[in-house]
Amino acid sequence: MNRIAFRLPDDGVWTGGVNYLETVCRALLKHSDLGYEPVVFCNPNGNPQLRARFENILGDRLVQDPTVARRRRVGLIGALAFGRNQAVLTLCKRHQCDVIMEAAEYMGWRFPVACLAWIPDFQDRHLPHLFRYSGLYRKSLAIRLQLATARTILVSSEDARNDCERFYAQARGRTAVARFAVLPALRPGENDPQVPTRHALPERYFYLPNQYWAHKNHTRVVDALELLRARGTNVVVASSGNPQDPRHVDHYTRLREKVAKHRLTDHFLFLGDIATRDVAILMRSSVAMINPSLFEGWSTTVEEAKSLAARMVLSNLAVHREQTGSTAEFFDPNDPVAIAASLERVWSKYQESSTLVEQQVAADSAELRIRDFAEQFTRACTQARARYRRRAA
Repeated sequence: MNRIAFRLPDDGVWTGGVNYLETVCRALLKHSDLGYEPVVFCNPNGNPQLRARFENILGDRLVQDPTVARRRRVGLIGALAFGRNQAVLTLCKRHQCDVIMEAAEYMGWRFPVACLAWIPDFQDRHLPHLFRYSGLYRKSLAIRLQLATARTILVSSEDARNDCERFYAQARGRTAVARFAVLPALRPGENDPQVPTRHALPERYFYLPNQYWAHKNHTRVVDALELLRARGTNVVVASSGNPQDPRHVDHYTRLREKVAKHRLTDHFLFLGDIATRDVAILMRSSVAMINPSLFEGWSTTVEEAKSLAARMVLSNLAVHREQTGSTAEFFDPNDPVAIAASLERVWSKYQESSTLVEQQVAADSAELRIRDFAEQFTRACTQARARYRRRAA
């Protein structure tokens, strides 16, 4: 059995990255016949909830080692100066890893294990105003270093592959696409009417389960609700997710202030960072799940909604269309008038949640997508190993 190594972040700020790692691990374990198993290195003094979450999935494949606690900057200095992140290399050798996934880090130009470089998206190229210059420079430098040292670049959509090969010509012919998928968190027909009640939700509501980062675009949804209220349409949007945006630390506070200032506290609801099962129940019970994001590499919330047969109202990103085809309602995420029109149209047509048959079909389709993802991911691992061997020869 081949082994691919990952590193678990010390905290849970980047919810999408943590969810992606869980998705990969579950897919590889479920489809072990494809020949790869995950090994995750983590800091034993890191976030205890995260460690417990991954220990439940991985058992002894979760390696808790104090050397993982070394700052990324120290590892990067070693990677640049000496060609290898020695602490990570020691762990890879000790646990007989054949591949390691680089996510927002660089292991070095002499790192003697095949590296698969995962780039979630190219938001920095499309929305540079949301980043500090230093952040833009570091990401561009990391990708160029990876391309200069024979990495295989893994992305999550054809849209991201097109971006990668457009912005970095050296990536052409060296990218791999693995579209991740998730199993439904609920069985077909499963529901719990006490969950919406516990969160003080009305009978009808839209659900927006994105973490509160600036590019997730909650602000324009609030603007759309203000337009709808002005013409007498009282739509409710319930939102939940991680309130921390490391690039815009006051974003969540300013969003809450905006909702209060415009007297929309009964129309835009803040539920906090809630349990996974609650998220699934609220998604399935809602009028529709909303993702108004200005940019995505491959949306986890869209995958969750697909697996549950939940209706969707989405920003008209190319990647959202790649994920859903024509099965969602789309709007211009920069135009509150367009958002309001889509919400009003779906709100007025809503009759009932998906049927048991629709939920079973969605669950079966999710199983097939996870198998496809596992096959795509393991092919990328094999591609990374082949490229490393050619370079080392």
